[in-house]
Amino acid sequence: MTHRIARGLLVATGVFCVLLWMALLVLGLTIDSKPYRAALLTGFDLTLLIQVALFYTPINVALLTCLAGLIGGISSNLTFHPAAPPAEAAAAEVHRALVRTENPFASLLRSFVVYLLFIAGIAITTDAPFSNPTADQYMRIAGLLSLIGFVVGYDPSTFNALLRRVPMGGGK
Repeated sequence: MTHRIARGLLVATGVFCVLLWMALLVLGLTIDSKPYRAALLTGFDLTLLIQVALFYTPINVALLTCLAGLIGGISSNLTFHPAAPPAEAAAAEVHRALVRTENPFASLLRSFVVYLLFIAGIAITTDAPFSNPTADQYMRIAGLLSLIGFVVGYDPSTFNALLRRVPMGGGK
């Protein structure tokens, strides 16, 4: 009975996260953050800070990416059905079971690293990338990072493969 309640809570959390993801997408797509950012510069106001966090493209996309990773982790957890593996595949199956049944918040953190990698790339290649974003740019960035966030949240081996592609210096 406890297992059924836990799965039910996980399903409810997943549905809530999907709805929240959609709401954040709509907010980031439709509300211009410039007036809120300008007002925040005149003095600190917690309400304005929250509005900027919800509407300003880089923060909104970070939230979307993290939510997508969390949704991926929840989906991975919910769709995992252990099977009795053959003896030679036992180690791989144990690893697969561990990552598919981990706490979904680990998936959220992995997807945040995806966002950080994106921001680092943008900072190196572009001056003022978010000074005047268009709806088209927003949808491309939000869609791409959400997809990658979901994938690395669902299957951590994808995250590991992504990290192996990032040059980390010290190489010849």
